[in-house]
Amino acid sequence: DGWHHFILFTLGKPDRLLVTVAPDLAVVRAMLEHGGNGILFQPNCLNLFVAAMQGLAEANDKLPILSRNARASLSQFNTWDECSAQMLAIYERI
Repeated sequence: DGWHHFILFTLGKPDRLLVTVAPDLAVVRAMLEHGGNGILFQPNCLNLFVAAMQGLAEANDKLPILSRNARASLSQFNTWDECSAQMLAIYERI
C-alpha cells in the first residue's frame, strides 16, 4: 500500500507554469511546502485531492507564485544525470 508515497501530480507546461499537487507525507514535505512551492493533500483521500485541484483552478492568481517558487526550489536538487554520475562514482570506488 506504499504506492501513494511517490505520486506527485505536476500540472502545466514545462516552459510555462508548473504546479505540483502531492500527498502530505514526510518524504514529500522534504521537497514541497504547502502553499509555498506546491499543494499538499491528505494521503489516500480522493475528495481532498479533488478539492486541491479545484482550488488551483479557482486561484489562477496564485499559480505564477507557486510555479516560480517550485522552479526555484528545484534548483537545489541534483538532476538525474548528476545523481547517476554520483552513483557510478560510488560504485567504482567499491
